[in-house]
Amino acid sequence: MNHPLIDDFIKSLRKEMNDLPANEQDEILQEINDHICTEVEEKKFEGKEELKAITETIQNFDKRHFNLLNEQYKNNRESSFEGDRDYGFDMTLAAAVGSLGALSIPILRGSFNLGSMLPWILFLISGHFVLFIYFSRRMNQYRTKTLQKTSKILVPLLAVPFAMYTINLTTNGVISYFSTIYLMIHVFVIFIIYVAFRSLYHKHKDMLKS
Repeated sequence: MNHPLIDDFIKSLRKEMNDLPANEQDEILQEINDHICTEVEEKKFEGKEELKAITETIQNFDKRHFNLLNEQYKNNRESSFEGDRDYGFDMTLAAAVGSLGALSIPILRGSFNLGSMLPWILFLISGHFVLFIYFSRRMNQYRTKTLQKTSKILVPLLAVPFAMYTINLTTNGVISYFSTIYLMIHVFVIFIIYVAFRSLYHKHKDMLKS
């Protein structure tokens, strides 16, 4: 059942759950929504108009059940492997961003060695895959704030490939076409990652308002 009053009520409850990942919020709120809809249908069956049935159900909603579910999810998360520190998310961001520094080394060398760069390429791909496929649906306050901080690191990180290019240029005394093209590609990749990070952050930034 879709009704503006029910939707607004569910949204008001979501604001109290900002420290839970989005998927856990959805599970709790879906259970509450189903409960409300069931009660409304029962009241309508008793002869009450839909608007009155919805209003009464929302007014009589026992928040103790909601608070119990909310606390249960929080406690389950705190007792999980992650504990107070979200190591899984931190390691994912480290793989997604930290590998960019290592991948700027070919700019300094003036050549690309696939054997030595392959592990860092895999780190980069796997980090972003886990972030945008798995964690994007499980964002909470800590993850959103950490993502915001990490995205800000990407801008000064641009200094690394440019420093590599400058060292290559001053050492060899000539412009390396490989290093120049690789530098442009590397900067473009960082820009794309920055945009993707900021987009994911803006999607969940309302979690930080509570």
